[in-house]
Order: sequence, then C-alpha cells, then structure tokens
Amino acid sequence: MKTIFKIVAVVLFIGAFTACVQDDDYSVPAIEETGSNIANPALGNHSYSFATVIAMQTAAGSLVEFNNQVPQNDGKDSYITGYVISNDEGGNIYKSIYIQDAPENPTAGIKISVDAYDTYIKYNVGRKVYVKLNGLAIDDDNGVITIGVADGTSLARISALDLDDAVQRDSTVETIVAKATTTGAVNGSTIPNGILIEIPNMQVPVGDLGATFANIDNTFSVNRNLISCDDNGIVVIRNSGYSDFKTVEMAGGKGTLTAILSKYNSNIQLFVREPADLDFTGPRCDPLFSENFNTLAAWTVFSVTGAQDWYASSFGSTTFAKISGFTTSAQNNEDWLVSPAIDLSTAVAPVLNFDNVKRYNGPDVEVLMSTYYAGSGDPTTATWTTLPATLDTNTGSWTFVNSGDVDISAALGGNVYIAFKYTSTTAGAATIEIDNLIVKEL
Repeated sequence: MKTIFKIVAVVLFIGAFTACVQDDDYSVPAIEETGSNIANPALGNHSYSFATVIAMQTAAGSLVEFNNQVPQNDGKDSYITGYVISNDEGGNIYKSIYIQDAPENPTAGIKISVDAYDTYIKYNVGRKVYVKLNGLAIDDDNGVITIGVADGTSLARISALDLDDAVQRDSTVETIVAKATTTGAVNGSTIPNGILIEIPNMQVPVGDLGATFANIDNTFSVNRNLISCDDNGIVVIRNSGYSDFKTVEMAGGKGTLTAILSKYNSNIQLFVREPADLDFTGPRCDPLFSENFNTLAAWTVFSVTGAQDWYASSFGSTTFAKISGFTTSAQNNEDWLVSPAIDLSTAVAPVLNFDNVKRYNGPDVEVLMSTYYAGSGDPTTATWTTLPATLDTNTGSWTFVNSGDVDISAALGGNVYIAFKYTSTTAGAATIEIDNLIVKEL
C-alpha cells in the first residue's frame, strides 16, 4: 500500500512540474535588464571615441594592446560606447559583433571578434554596449578594424567566458537608421567601414535571377553581385555556405539593400544579416539593351578609311570595345561601331548610358543615334543625330568616365541604332575604349 502511495506521489509531482511549461514554449529566456555601470560619471572611468582607438592602431600600423595605451594605475576602466548592428541568428555573421558609434549617421564602425555563437540573444541590433578596453587589443584584420585579445603579435577572439565583462550591455536599445548611400560611394571607399548602410534601387542581375544566397551542394562562401538601377554600379555581398538561408533564392525584384559594409584586404564586400535585407519587392529596372563588349559579334564594325578597326579587348576581368589609329605613327582613320537595333516601341523615357576612356591626343569619339540605318553595311548613307554624352577629357589616364544619362526619346516608337564614330589623323590618334553600355528607362 505504501508503495502505491509513493508511486502516486511521484506521478503527481512530475505532473505538477511539467504543467508549468506549455508543450510548445521553447522561446529564448528573457535577460534581466540591469545595465552596465561602467559609464557612471561617479566612477571616474575613461571614455574613448571610436576615432581615438582607431587612430591608435593606424599610428602603429600593427596590433595595439590597450593596456599600453589607456591608464592602468588609477584603478579605473577605459571603454568605448557603441551600438550593435549585426545579427548572427541567420549564420551569415560568424563569431563577430559589429558596432558603430551612433545609431544614426555614424562616423565609424568596429568589428569585435568573439569566440561565441548566438550573440544576437544578448547583443541584439540597436543594443547600446560598452567595450571595456582593459586587457583587449585592436588591429587591422584584412582591412577591417577589429577588437579582440592579443595572442603574441596576432589578434585572437574574446572568449565566451570573458565576453560579458569585455562587451557590457546597457539597458538602452536604439533604432538603427542605416546610412543611405550609393554603389559609387561604397566602391569609392568614401563611406566609413563597419557601419550599416542601405542602397536604394538595387536588384539581382538578370543572369543571376533564381540564384540562391550561397551554393546548395557545398559549404563554400560565395560572392553575389547586385546591380544599381540608378548608376549601373555593382556591389558584392558575401554569403556564408553555413548560413541558415544559403538555399534561399535571392529576391528577384527591385528595392533597398541593407548590409554591413566590410572589406577583405582591398576588396569591398557587404554582409547581409537575413534574406529580408534584400527588400526587393518592386518592379525590376532591367535595361532595354545592355552590352559589356565581351564580343562585337552583334555590332556592325565598318571602316570608311584606314586599316585600324574597332575590336573587343580586355584588361583583367573587364572587357570593352577599343580602337586606336596609332600604329608606329598616327594614321588617317574613320571607323564606325554601330549597335544592333534597339527596340523603343514600348519605351517611355529611354536614356543611353556608357563608360568611356580617351587616352593620348586626337579627335574625340562622336556618339550618334539613327532611326534610318538599315542595320548593316555603310552607316554613312543614313542620317545620324549627335548625342551630347559626357566624354573623357583626361588623356593621361585610363580611368573610365561615365557618359551620364543621354536622352534618346526622340527615337521613340521604333528601332534606334547607337553608333560610335572614331576619327584620327596623322596629327593625332587617340585610343578610345567604350564599356558598360545600357539603354534604360529614366
């Protein structure tokens, strides 16, 4: 009888215990909001700006241990104040916490290297944090200013056991406002590294529609290009082969890209935190026509005078159309490069845009359009209209200059042909290169 009572008592105890938690309640437990006291003015601790600690590393050009840079003998702590912009829940951010110096309009960002996973639970986006510098170090990690711990002359991750003390939470959570920018500013390195940015009117290139964030069949990290509808510029997002969303297709529309601006040596790369960072829900802005000049097979190359012709050339991975009337000496030439027919029958406000280089002295290339060209043969028999494109004037540089958006709406209603007319004389023969040509809606 006693045995039966014991069994009943055990069953009742287990039932009472399990009844405290619902079957589907597996949520992350709440973290007590005590908040760090390190910034309390009464303590007399030392506050540093991002710019100051970054300057310490820049001046040294190598790893800097903060114990050699901040006071150690007054019993006080030294710290910087930042705001979390990263989120490692999706697995694309690995053992890193990115912080910037303000929730809006930041002037600097820093990566914190940590030996911990799931940091998003405690260090959520917008969380105000204090990084206690005592015992830590700072270095340039492949182009990214990073705080960790010194391991000889190398930078190592802050251990999970030390993380709470090294990166102290405040109870404040701010709304992070991503810095609005452009592909040109990003690739031109005019935006602070390590901050959260957003670029409007971006989309996946046509050739990558349907592509997943990373490879489905392996764990290699991959670069994916995204292209701007505003300036045709390209940025690279770096996606981990271990991320939870590696098999998710990138959104196929047009919209705003939000990402952490980073770098690998001299290569700019962006990190998205989740698929929603590609907010591409608007209609695409695919060009009416585009050409990167891998080949001139679709174009008409016609020589009126001289032995030199337009041809497809390359430098590194960049391809372009090129011509020079110089061979041993400057020669007399007139050479045309004419596009295939470009359909403007349904266009509304079409514009032409391309990149160009002029090197050495000689006449400028002429940019022309026609609705009368037959599509092949001698272009001089057709009527052409000169287009006011911006042309390269620095004949001592190989840097491409953008033409700007050139209005070609006068050709609405049918086909238009775009031509580049090159001339040279014995007095001067420039080298001309044309690349990244598109016809698009304004």
